[in-house]
Amino acid sequence: MHISSFVPSYLYEEMSTNTVISSYEGKHLLAQRLGSLWSNPHQSRQSFLTPPFLTPLEKQVRSDKKNLLANYDKLVNLAEAGIELPPAAEWIIDNYFVVEETLNGLRSTLSTRAGRTLASIATEHGQWPRIYALAQAFLYLHDYTLTIEALTDFIHAFQISALLTLAEFWLLPDIIRAALAHKSANLAANIIHDRYQRMQADVYADALILHEGHVVSRPSYGLNTSFHLPYLAQLLQRLRDKGVDHEEVIGLIGLYDQLAPMPDDIIHRELIRQGLQSQEIRNTITSLRYTSSCDWIAQQYTGLTDSNDNPIYEGDILKIHYDVGGDVIGQVLYEADHGGYIFQWKRKGRNQDYDNLNCDLAFESVIVGNILENPELLK
Repeated sequence: MHISSFVPSYLYEEMSTNTVISSYEGKHLLAQRLGSLWSNPHQSRQSFLTPPFLTPLEKQVRSDKKNLLANYDKLVNLAEAGIELPPAAEWIIDNYFVVEETLNGLRSTLSTRAGRTLASIATEHGQWPRIYALAQAFLYLHDYTLTIEALTDFIHAFQISALLTLAEFWLLPDIIRAALAHKSANLAANIIHDRYQRMQADVYADALILHEGHVVSRPSYGLNTSFHLPYLAQLLQRLRDKGVDHEEVIGLIGLYDQLAPMPDDIIHRELIRQGLQSQEIRNTITSLRYTSSCDWIAQQYTGLTDSNDNPIYEGDILKIHYDVGGDVIGQVLYEADHGGYIFQWKRKGRNQDYDNLNCDLAFESVIVGNILENPELLK
């Protein structure tokens, strides 16, 4: 899925302008607007699916793995046949196992209870997790270059308009990996498509019979009239190398009026496109590797520490000793109505109780787990 699938067309057009992409202020403002757009995430029916039924994101991860393997095999076969491949293809071949390992890990993560929780926090399309759409927007605006600093700024700007849930924070690293792996799989497919377009152009060019720079015979099966840029640039290059007259080149392709750029311009555009494609896959793979080495903070930090000086995050499960009532175990929640974070617990046979989480209470606490990994502690 591309970011254009998640946002209105007017906003996508704005995202694609240099003014937004090249400035911190532009990205910051756009993150706030996305927060406003997705401030009330839809409840998706997908959230009620249980294995073996899959959420759309789980299906995408499985599809990405299948397609990536198929295209990797094709690239390896082309390389072994001595066919010249662009630098972007070499990046895919050299880093295939990095992407595959990521996709294998995602299959396990997304099938967990926490992973399936994301499906209930969906965009207005009602099926794609909001945090996944946000990850796609961040990566698109940052040319698929990931840094924790830039991601933190983007998330903070988003939360000016809409708060993320604990589950979204917790799974953010894996969601970023899912978006990067999906981009890698798509780029591999594009590289194969482009390669076959160029091979098709070579076949047509080789079948032409020339005499003194003029075409005297053409193959009966005709041209590829869809005229994708890789095909057109390769064909123009081959015809130029064969010494075909410039006017006859344009006449042969049948684009007298449509061929506004001259052949050299089209070839130049294709070279630029290949360069951008190489940069895109390099950024994507580098960012994917970076996700394994950076320090992630997957929850909202409360600004407080427990008695062992460990930072307390939203969703942490604490044990606190009260003079009246003894030890209680509860979780840290953010409640706007109470002005911030609270410690909420429930004693057996009684209703839930809470205290505002302040420095004094935090100092008496011990972190014993968190709500996503240790929910049984609250039973």
